[in-house]
Amino acid sequence: MAPLSITEAHLLGLFVQSLCFGVYLVTAGFTIPPLLCTGNRFRRSREVNWVMLLGASALCIFITFDMVLSFYHSLLAFVSATGPDAATGSYTDISSWINVTKASKNSLTGFYIHFFFQIYRCWVVYSRSWLSISLSLLLWLGCLACGVRFIFLAGTLHVPALVYTEVTFPYNVAFWGISVAVNIVTTGLLVWRLWTVDQEMEQYRTNQSVQHESLLRHVMRIILESGMIYTVSALATFITVITKSTSYYPMTALAISAVGVAFNLIIMRSARRDSMRNAISSSNGTIALQFRSPQQRKFSVTQTNAKSRIVTAEDIFYESEASLREPVETPERSTAPEC
Repeated sequence: MAPLSITEAHLLGLFVQSLCFGVYLVTAGFTIPPLLCTGNRFRRSREVNWVMLLGASALCIFITFDMVLSFYHSLLAFVSATGPDAATGSYTDISSWINVTKASKNSLTGFYIHFFFQIYRCWVVYSRSWLSISLSLLLWLGCLACGVRFIFLAGTLHVPALVYTEVTFPYNVAFWGISVAVNIVTTGLLVWRLWTVDQEMEQYRTNQSVQHESLLRHVMRIILESGMIYTVSALATFITVITKSTSYYPMTALAISAVGVAFNLIIMRSARRDSMRNAISSSNGTIALQFRSPQQRKFSVTQTNAKSRIVTAEDIFYESEASLREPVETPERSTAPEC
């Protein structure tokens, strides 16, 4: 099969981006109710999760702007430009304001917004520990340096070239390679933390707390599936960069939309916490919780009516709201059980 020409690659990229943009708009519409509403009313200003709302709005602006810019670029190449090979000349003018703007916007969308919120979630889940996200931050800074260098070289080259020209090739490869690494490392840290917490909770579970276990693992699936969406698209783009294929253009269009879809899916699926919480509340079940301490020589068993909920999407951990009921008889123990 003959490789795609530069014009064919851009037209295919516009087609792929149009399809993915439609999917993104549908998912973006489903994020409006959980971000702005609670129950049957709008959230008050202090109830709005401004971090997630601003992130979703910024992603919507950047992805929409990229769609408009891609359409305008094709319009300029095939309609406005005149002369032989006018379309090819428009697409290979790597230092034109359209190509530089698209490269800058791709870095902003895929780097600053997506990775910021991903690392932020990891930071919150690890109790705001900077040490836990040190590797992700180091990769983040390396990705930033490569992206800035790539944009600078592309804007000052002023010769007909493609994005994988020898001058920009090392930095473009590094940018996409490190972006894949950041996503894998941060997603792995998030899932590992949730899995270890789930294992620690095993000793406190009874047969009546199965729902709580399914909720926690539900969060793990949300993170894994959303992380896989961007990882697969970014890895495919990374392969096209290494092979210097013109398929790079449709793959980057796919990757940019995948960032927004993955972000929206976390908000949409986390919004299920309300229905799950209502299901737990309606069951009115009781969970026996055992509080044990190595410093005490006795332990108490307390009867609680607990309802568990997944907190906002950027936190991705569990918060237990338990209303204390009548304590059960407290037996004495001669030795303290191990925690």
